[in-house]
Amino acid sequence: MNTVLKKSRAVWMFLAVATAFFFSAAPVEARGVKVNVTDDPSSHYFRAAGADFTGYDVAVIDIEEVKTNNDKGVDEVKSAAYQSLETWLRQSGMFKEVKDKTEKYTGKALIIKAKVSVNWGSRAARAFGSFGAGSARINIIYNVYAKGSDKLLAKMDADDATSQNVDARVMVSRAAEKWNKVFIDKILYK
Repeated sequence: MNTVLKKSRAVWMFLAVATAFFFSAAPVEARGVKVNVTDDPSSHYFRAAGADFTGYDVAVIDIEEVKTNNDKGVDEVKSAAYQSLETWLRQSGMFKEVKDKTEKYTGKALIIKAKVSVNWGSRAARAFGSFGAGSARINIIYNVYAKGSDKLLAKMDADDATSQNVDARVMVSRAAEKWNKVFIDKILYK
């Protein structure tokens, strides 16, 4: 990869992250996100009755699956999703450590299994169409388990989209920031 391309990619990534932090600074409710967390595991936002996540030392992130509609950008989406979730979990102060599933850890661990699916949509349709034409869409699913257990303790199944004329990768960054904040504030902290 030539130097100019590397620099332009670095600038793009910086702008995407800066934009995501700008848009994620407003409270979630101010951005139109309403979340009703229930104790029904079939709901989009679930927390098991009596679940208490304050006693866990380690949060382990397991990005199980990342898909895009055209198989492009899978590594970028995986990286953005992981980095955003890791940052929000660290900033929450709930855990002594935040680890990737491949890293060694000790102590009581909460396993967060993630699936991310992206449809990049059509930038041209977003630019020239209206009423959602060419919308880019993302689906983020987090399933939370205690280490060594297959009992689902919490879940978030969130969909987001943009029909604004922005790069779809910016949408991924914005959605990851927004929904990771919801996940921690509304589901883990409840």
